[in-house]
Amino acid sequence: MLAVVAGCAPATVPDGDTDTDSDVAGDARVPRVLVIGVDGLRPDGLAAADTPALDAWFAAGVTTDSGSTQLTGDTVSGPGWASILTGREVEAHGVTSNDDLASISAATPTFLAQARDGGHTAAAAIHWLGVGVLLGSDSTDALVPGDDAAVGAQAARWIADGAFDVVFTHFDDVDHAGHASGFSADNPDYLAAIAAVDTAIGPALDAVAAREGERWLVALVTDHGGLGTGHSGATPPMRTIPLAMTADRGTLTLPATPSQMDVAPTARAWLGLADAATDGTSWWQDAR
Repeated sequence: MLAVVAGCAPATVPDGDTDTDSDVAGDARVPRVLVIGVDGLRPDGLAAADTPALDAWFAAGVTTDSGSTQLTGDTVSGPGWASILTGREVEAHGVTSNDDLASISAATPTFLAQARDGGHTAAAAIHWLGVGVLLGSDSTDALVPGDDAAVGAQAARWIADGAFDVVFTHFDDVDHAGHASGFSADNPDYLAAIAAVDTAIGPALDAVAAREGERWLVALVTDHGGLGTGHSGATPPMRTIPLAMTADRGTLTLPATPSQMDVAPTARAWLGLADAATDGTSWWQDAR
């Protein structure tokens, strides 16, 4: 039951870093990113579900139940995940449905590809293979498909081994449950699927906490909401989504209009990458 902040009022997390080995330019620890992507996640469903791992992790972070999807395309997975990965609107990245995933524009690279160009390593564990099409061949050093349990286990292994600087995960069973019996906080099957994601991602979050000599940005994001057993359309139940981030250095500030497109620019800022065109807003600022 992740406690999310109603509305979009600004909120901050103070710099809690106490590392005395930081150099003059700032914290010398390696910056790393974990993105928890949960397909079809409604904010009221997240609030109602049993999610102890996410609750514990994001208690000190910045969260909202009033985030938005991209605004220029349909609320289906292809446009949503393309906007999350690139930080751009549908009219920029060009993915308008689940049938034209390969048409994602080369002019709007994913933040994983940008991380690799900047000298970082990146990996993705994904349930929906469409995310792999969006990522293409230039975004990751490793891409592993699997069901939700396998995605969580792979992410935990990568993090525990220190294998990659950026780990992106995609969990799909919440969306499956919504399509099967309803995207609703009153649907026990939908809530059970959210709780199962919490169980799957818990070991990865534990692995992040155990890593020494690193600083982590962790983000929770989804591609769309839903209503009844569908999610295509521009109504609030489709467009309104939960978002959450934690960072162990600097300040996280919730924008006035938080969006799924904020994940990419926040990750770029955290990794120290050059500015790039974006339709989102970075939540993170280095206080040093």
